[in-house]
Amino acid sequence: MEKPFRAEDREAIRTLIALYAHLYDDGRIDEFSKLFAEDAVMQLGPGGRLAEGPEDIRESLSKVDTRGLRHFTTDVIIEFTGDDRATATCRFGVHSPRANFDGTYHDEFANGPSGWKFTRRTISIFED
Repeated sequence: MEKPFRAEDREAIRTLIALYAHLYDDGRIDEFSKLFAEDAVMQLGPGGRLAEGPEDIRESLSKVDTRGLRHFTTDVIIEFTGDDRATATCRFGVHSPRANFDGTYHDEFANGPSGWKFTRRTISIFED
């Protein structure tokens, strides 16, 4: 029987999105980088380059000062594109002593032996 709503998968993806914010803001970059699949890409900030794979992500972010940094995510919309694939968009705000901005995350995910992982995260910034 098909599971059209896929509640367990949706909850796992929502948790992954929440862990992104919590681990990054707490400066737990080693744990943060494990949220990404081996072939994942992540945009490093507004207009930033694409880091490729967990090691590049970890190395690129390990020098970032996360003191006072807070990510807030909301309005998550998840769509399943296959049995083990999904996409999502969500709104975000980033607040820090150095910069404040908001926009939309554009995500792709894959489900494998260790659960759901990001395969791609890019951002678009709201222009006021």
